[in-house]
Amino acid sequence: MRAEDIEEIVRIGTKEKYFQVSSSLDGFWSRKQLHNWIKSNDDVLLVAEDGDRMVGFAISSLHKPTGKATFENLWVDPSSRNRNIATKLSLHLIKGLKANGATYICGMTKTNNKNMLRLFDKLGFDKGYEYNWMGKLI
Repeated sequence: MRAEDIEEIVRIGTKEKYFQVSSSLDGFWSRKQLHNWIKSNDDVLLVAEDGDRMVGFAISSLHKPTGKATFENLWVDPSSRNRNIATKLSLHLIKGLKANGATYICGMTKTNNKNMLRLFDKLGFDKGYEYNWMGKLI
């Protein structure tokens, strides 16, 4: 991911309802957060392109002291789905995190997001317990 990708990613992230984590909290990252994030040498942020068109992105974070990585966001343009872009992004993301010291990766998805649940299963993730998302801006 590059700085010039941020505008498009923010546009997509704020438009797509499935990035919302609750009815009162916008679930996507700010331009400032993404600008700071892409400077990290530990986290992995990827973009998939078809020519000069963005067709997908994946965002992860890594907590170096524990080796725990979080699969934060994944998006593939609807017109580019069913081409294994989500799988390829995810595998590159996991490979990059492992190279950066991750020993565990977790991710969340809504219980009705069947596509993401299938992808997590395909990637070998174990289904954990169900929790309620609790959040507060501070």
